[in-house]
Amino acid sequence: MAMQGGFLLPDMAYISVVLSSIKTADDIAKLLREGDVSLEKAETKLKLAELVGVLADAKLELAEVQNLLLDKDKKIMTLGQTLHTRKNVLWESPWYWCVDGGKKDGPFCQQCYDKELKLIRLQDYRNCYWGGVEL
Repeated sequence: MAMQGGFLLPDMAYISVVLSSIKTADDIAKLLREGDVSLEKAETKLKLAELVGVLADAKLELAEVQNLLLDKDKKIMTLGQTLHTRKNVLWESPWYWCVDGGKKDGPFCQQCYDKELKLIRLQDYRNCYWGGVEL
């Protein structure tokens, strides 16, 4: 596995190992299918056990790759949402506002957004005043 842009991604060597395992399993299956009657039962059972093991390993490796790809997709989606939010956040002293399609939403806490990029809605709005400042 290799790190790329903060993601843990399967590298080509890792994927090659998985594909090699699948090829080995396929070769064993062909041997069993094409084998003549001269194969003894013990040898057949050994090959079948080897086949099951190789297929199980390949299945586990592919499941891990699938999980890594799903995690990557979730991270990409989260980053896209964060980018969308950052593009729509507007600073109008002393608060932050979200503007989307001409609609203004807020106000949001300046300290929360500046420190942690969290949009925390301010709740003490009374009579068009907020902390002594008229809206």
